[in-house]
Amino acid sequence: MKKLILALSILSSFTFATLTISTTADARDRVTISSLEARINELQLLVETLQSQHAIETADLLTKITTLNNQITALKSYDNSLDASIRELNNTNDNQDEALVLLNSRIQALESAVEPDIRTSHIMFVTSQTFNGNLGGLSGADAKCQTIADSSANIPTGTYRAWLSNTNTSVKDRFEAVNSSLPFERSDGVQIASNWQDLVDGSLSVRINRDENLTVRNRKVWTYTEYNGVKSSMGADYSCGNWYSNDIYDGGRFGTNTEVGVKWTADAHLGCTTRQSLYCVQQ
Repeated sequence: MKKLILALSILSSFTFATLTISTTADARDRVTISSLEARINELQLLVETLQSQHAIETADLLTKITTLNNQITALKSYDNSLDASIRELNNTNDNQDEALVLLNSRIQALESAVEPDIRTSHIMFVTSQTFNGNLGGLSGADAKCQTIADSSANIPTGTYRAWLSNTNTSVKDRFEAVNSSLPFERSDGVQIASNWQDLVDGSLSVRINRDENLTVRNRKVWTYTEYNGVKSSMGADYSCGNWYSNDIYDGGRFGTNTEVGVKWTADAHLGCTTRQSLYCVQQ
């Protein structure tokens, strides 16, 4: 009985101890769980807070990004506008440069231009040089007159042609001065005729005996031209082969510049080997 009581007592004690231990463990577990739950709640709150802050920061960042994009777009638009303005300015500068170049060229042209030649007469002179019958044709004779006139500082500039015809062409058909109302003057300014009609009427006012340098020259002059500006009717044998021949057997019609009648242009003929002067007439 005592053993049973002791066993029961021990069992009772053990049971109480076990219950006590179990109760104590449950209490500790409940404390731990409560702490964990509280910590979890804190963490959840922190996460929510962080998420909220992150959302706010993300939204703010997105707003800033949007603003920055808008600024970039505005800058691009401004840059394009600036490029267009620069191109327009460059075009304007180019146009201004072209205008300035044109203006400068016109200014230079004006500065280099001589006073306009106001014609008051046609100059006629006898050449100081003499030539055989091979003048190079009518064009060659004209070139000789032009060269001599250009070399002289005593007569006006302009186009000069030789008073010379051939079997095909008369002076009156190749002169620009035909029918001019201006007077014809010697190189020294003395009037020979009052106009074209007066020049070809068979009588001159004075002899054409001044050369390009105003020197008196008494010469025979190749012409093959009658007093009225028409080619001679004497035939090809008297035109030095239309002024391409200096053959001893060819002849050329000439005038004499000491005459004022028809002989000033239609006097006689000479061999084409001889050397005679030319009359040169400003057109």
